[in-house]
Amino acid sequence: MQLDNITINGASVTLVLIAVIALMAIHKYNGKKTTIEDFFIAGFAAASVPTGAILIYCAYEPSEINLLASVTMQIALVGAGVIFISYKTIRERI
Repeated sequence: MQLDNITINGASVTLVLIAVIALMAIHKYNGKKTTIEDFFIAGFAAASVPTGAILIYCAYEPSEINLLASVTMQIALVGAGVIFISYKTIRERI
């Protein structure tokens, strides 16, 4: 299978939409209020799945490292998500 920028971006957007819709449905079913923070966490987590898969794939197929050039936005989102979750965790523990 040939992976390209459109495939990776499409997978990221699709997973974000699925995660956000599932989050809203589960929270509505449980009667829980959904915060913007919940949306960000679900979105960042879902957007990082294709990037993580590409990183693992490139670890086993170094000749495909050029795929990483097409996921710069996803890598930035993953980085922002890690920083956000780290900040939130530290803040809650202090």
